[in-house]
Amino acid sequence: MRSKAWFGVVALPCVLALGGGCGAKSEAHAKAEKHDCNMSAEECAQEMQKSLASRGWLGIVLDMGEEDSLAITKVYPGSPAEQAGFQVGDRIVSINGVETSEKNEEKIHGMLKKAKIGDQVAYVVVRDSQNVTLKATLAQLPQTVLAETIDQHMKENHPMVKN
Repeated sequence: MRSKAWFGVVALPCVLALGGGCGAKSEAHAKAEKHDCNMSAEECAQEMQKSLASRGWLGIVLDMGEEDSLAITKVYPGSPAEQAGFQVGDRIVSINGVETSEKNEEKIHGMLKKAKIGDQVAYVVVRDSQNVTLKATLAQLPQTVLAETIDQHMKENHPMVKN
């Protein structure tokens, strides 16, 4: 299973579509897949810091489960996700009415890139075989989580850098 930090709106896990030269795909994909980062480690860390500064954060970690479902494996304490009622084990099936399927991956990525602090996002999750709608207001990514994200990216994509 592949773990993905969830910082924005999307469910196709991405480290929040960083954009820019690092080539990260999205809040889930950046963690889900290794990618060739064509920037120096220092440039990449600066780009991540800049890119994520105003991006909305939900506060969950996802794992690609059976049938490509996005299962929540962690809900950050005090996060918008916790406040909205997300639970470990929930599977995200749609975001703002867009099904979290492979065919919608680009649309989801686009939503993620546009996710801003203060945006309200509606998620449908499956919990105990029932669909549950949860609404969360995205927040600023905490510095501790940002540092963890950058550190993980450095370990996975800049292995020669000592952290």
